[in-house]
Amino acid sequence: QEQIARYIGSAREAVSRVLKEFQKDGIIEQSRGTLRVLDMKKFEGRYSEAAASLQEYISLYCEVNI
Repeated sequence: QEQIARYIGSAREAVSRVLKEFQKDGIIEQSRGTLRVLDMKKFEGRYSEAAASLQEYISLYCEVNI
């Protein structure tokens, strides 16, 4: 979460809140040091403002299930 926050220029707390919401909605899965996108279309559609920055980070550093 800290790495994502630095990458997109946001506070870790804000990233944490968004990621918890993503997880609750079945968009991502998190475990210790791992973030997996379960539904990229849902992620992009629902969170289009943040999606561009997060999508770039995810494509570089995270596992994506399509």
